[in-house]
Amino acid sequence: RPNFVDLVPRVVENTDSAIVRVTSGNPLLRPTLSNNVDAGLEYYLQPLGMISVNGFYKDLKDYRYTVTRNGTYLGAAAELTRPENAPEGHLYGVEVNWQQQFTFLPGLLSGFGVFANYTWTDAEIKLSQAFAGRRVMPLPGQSKSSWNAALFYEKGPFNARLSYTKRSDYLNAVDANEPRLDLYWEGRGQLDATASYQVVKQATIFVEAKNLTNSPGVRYYGVRERVYEYEKFGYSIFGGIRIKL
Repeated sequence: RPNFVDLVPRVVENTDSAIVRVTSGNPLLRPTLSNNVDAGLEYYLQPLGMISVNGFYKDLKDYRYTVTRNGTYLGAAAELTRPENAPEGHLYGVEVNWQQQFTFLPGLLSGFGVFANYTWTDAEIKLSQAFAGRRVMPLPGQSKSSWNAALFYEKGPFNARLSYTKRSDYLNAVDANEPRLDLYWEGRGQLDATASYQVVKQATIFVEAKNLTNSPGVRYYGVRERVYEYEKFGYSIFGGIRIKL
């Protein structure tokens, strides 16, 4: 379903360097519908683990995307941005997974394990009308590739996990007038870590660390050299005690 903020009949006006930019909602947005086909192979590793390969295909109807076009607002020239529905589209790809705990290793080493997956996708939408000679576009919000990898340890009362996730660039918004000004999010990777120790049956001490690499969020117009937004979130570390009553 569309995000609530996209459905609200709101108008936000912003004037920047004599350019009037207007962002509006669209109460006529429809929910996205799809027909899905999935197929996969799984191989289970003894005593605990799995390797799998999965393929998937989705046809999409009324996928929501954001478009920016030149127009007028209150009689003045303006840059108008609003969400719309794409009549049709598709998404297909392949996912590979590996998960295994190395229980065959001796002693304390038997608590180690790995989890990893990789997904490749191809995705397009057909717009409601042609913009600058384009009607077929990449699916907004969908990266071409993404992967996750984690090393974990589970033994007795102690658990720990170090994980890294990465996705490639993806389209954020379509510019109806200038294809070179389509807005993209740059691919981003993030390293996280967690650990916990069960002191007694009812109490567990834990610590969590997020975005240890302090990787930035970057949006750009068309090519990475035309940066629109650059922000860093920093890393966060917190801990505590979980108590079961």
